[in-house]
Amino acid sequence: MPAILELLIDTELSRPVVHPARLHGAACALLGHPEKGRPPAFSTRPPEATDTGAAVWRVGWLPSDPPPNLPTTVLFGDDKYDILAHRVAEVGFAELTSRQPLRRARIDVVSPMYFSRGERDLALPDPELMVQSLLNRWEVFAPPQFAVPRGLRAELLSSVFLVEMHGHTVSAPVGKVTMQTGFLGSVTVGLTRKAAADATHLFAALIGFAGIAGIGAQSGHGFGAVEVSPVDRPPARAPGTPRGASAHS
Repeated sequence: MPAILELLIDTELSRPVVHPARLHGAACALLGHPEKGRPPAFSTRPPEATDTGAAVWRVGWLPSDPPPNLPTTVLFGDDKYDILAHRVAEVGFAELTSRQPLRRARIDVVSPMYFSRGERDLALPDPELMVQSLLNRWEVFAPPQFAVPRGLRAELLSSVFLVEMHGHTVSAPVGKVTMQTGFLGSVTVGLTRKAAADATHLFAALIGFAGIAGIGAQSGHGFGAVEVSPVDRPPARAPGTPRGASAHS
């Protein structure tokens, strides 16, 4: 089932080079290479150094099947590091879909997020593209009983809006010479007052899934890693809504 894998890596002798190609390769070695024509069954983010001579590497596992058994070492390129300990926090699709309905959430983007739009990438946190990214991954990996009806998908995408955002764009290395622009910061997204109850339940499930799956392009290469939390606050006035009128909740 979906899970967050936290690996404590021994980096006392050297710090790993963690450009996205190496992150993807290391995750493939741990969890398996993507099937042809399918996205990777994992997301990842760069290792985070601790003050103990180790680093924490966080990887998301998306399928409903349990993750493979983890080895005792990990390779970043040609450099091998011992895995000192690991923790697996499973969050099943049934648990995600049984969460309380949600109309507003804060998404903290902790590694550069962008969306692939053909020859022109978008490095802005468009709320519809964010939810669409999560829906696409959900539909690939969720069991049939948790499939999202087409009408409900359309309802959710037409209801989500940007409440507020704080952040900036950065240029991050994809490899030794290639750079990619992405967004870092916090984004609050919400659903309009007219959003159906089913949409609020689906929104809650997807927000929970986001912390595992990541958002946007190349999540298997360390892009688009997020931390999420529900928001309980008074509704904001939507653009075009007369003052004194409440358009969202």
